[in-house]
Amino acid sequence: MKKFFILKILLLSHYFPCFSQIKFFNGSWAAAQAEAAKSGKPIFVDVYTDWCVPCKKMEQEVFKDPKIGAFMNAVFINFKADAERNGRSLAQEYGVGGYPTLLFVSSEGTLLDRAIGGLGRDAFLAQAQQAFSLTDAGEVFWQLATEWEQGPRTHLLAEHYFKMRQALYMDNDVLLSKWLQALPPDSLALPSVEKLAIQHCNAPQSDCFAYLCARRDAGVKRCANKVEALIGKYISDICANGKESALKEAQGVLSRAYKSNPERIALRQSQLKQQFYLEKKDHRAFMETSTAFLQETWLPFAKSPLFASDSTLRLEYELTLDNIGWQCSEQIPHKYLEPAFLEVLESCMGIVAPSLERYRYRVQIARHCKQEARAKSIAEAGVNWGKQHQIDTSVLESAEK
Repeated sequence: MKKFFILKILLLSHYFPCFSQIKFFNGSWAAAQAEAAKSGKPIFVDVYTDWCVPCKKMEQEVFKDPKIGAFMNAVFINFKADAERNGRSLAQEYGVGGYPTLLFVSSEGTLLDRAIGGLGRDAFLAQAQQAFSLTDAGEVFWQLATEWEQGPRTHLLAEHYFKMRQALYMDNDVLLSKWLQALPPDSLALPSVEKLAIQHCNAPQSDCFAYLCARRDAGVKRCANKVEALIGKYISDICANGKESALKEAQGVLSRAYKSNPERIALRQSQLKQQFYLEKKDHRAFMETSTAFLQETWLPFAKSPLFASDSTLRLEYELTLDNIGWQCSEQIPHKYLEPAFLEVLESCMGIVAPSLERYRYRVQIARHCKQEARAKSIAEAGVNWGKQHQIDTSVLESAEK
């Protein structure tokens, strides 16, 4: 048992992802218990007071340690209880008499372990691991972790181990990448291997993502779908993060993801920047990016053989064009719309098939650019097109007059 516990200590940094610090539950004790019951995770409770010096020291030196945060966030619901305020009844329930008191409680509410007084990083980590090992999930996890470390790393073991880690909200990208690299080349095309990669790859920067891209390029549709889903989430996360310095790294990720398709690289990189600047409400940068994309990427693509031969890519380009048109007609303040943008937009419109929506946003943009004559001309063309195709164009008729 002692040897097994030492092995757990040695394995920790290899098996848990990096977080900045322990993330404590934001809610009541009852809500934390409900979350624990739902997830099956045990609860770590830090019972403290405002005047407790060791409590403050643990807060700064232990709870903010990335390695400790990785473990605690993965396997526990973490809860703070001020013994003199919101945690008074909890402290009484568990007989707390000194501070800090560190409680480890099962998802059913049973006390697994406790420690009284301030602990250093290593002592706290060992205490938390010991408490986790007393749960059913902890026993299974550490058994699988030991088998994985000792080998052989069979497909069945990988399936069970990755699934267990995923259930505990642990990152599998590094382990999955190393496992794929160790497989014989003739195993990489097995549907069961593809399935594991699809289920457990989450980072477009990882080697397992490169594997999915290779399988996509080999014509495996479900791997292609996973790649697009990961790229979409990655772009959304970058844009929500709001740090312009992340754009360069993201563009590199997109280049690697579509290295065999420069037209898609250019499309995705522009989509990233457009979405990023919209999130930041940097309308000037959005317009500069969009104008450059239409002039330098969209029009050259429309004149290339791919525009006719690759219907999927053409549709993506056209949808991006329509998104720019809609944003400029409905969301972007008029002062950022330049006549130069309208000129390049109209050049693109001369290539794509007409539609009522396209006529509508072209009219709006022309008006925003204070080009009434052009707006009326576009509206007139739209009304005539509608009559030919028996489509109601009343939305354009007022603009025509």
